[in-house]
Amino acid sequence: MLKMVLFFVPLCTAAPMPLVAMSAPAEMPEARMICKYSQQTGTRFKKRTCKTAAEWEAGRSAS
Repeated sequence: MLKMVLFFVPLCTAAPMPLVAMSAPAEMPEARMICKYSQQTGTRFKKRTCKTAAEWEAGRSAS
């Protein structure tokens, strides 16, 4: 029991990382990636396709 306490005490007292380092940079809405999943025949896994919002719109207008 004492070993467990001695193991977790340093973890609890560690300094937290600053939130600034974790935040994502501001992006333009057109550069945002959008991923869509589509079902494929013969497998239970779905295929993931990722494109920018502008690429999805271009594909929609071309069809």
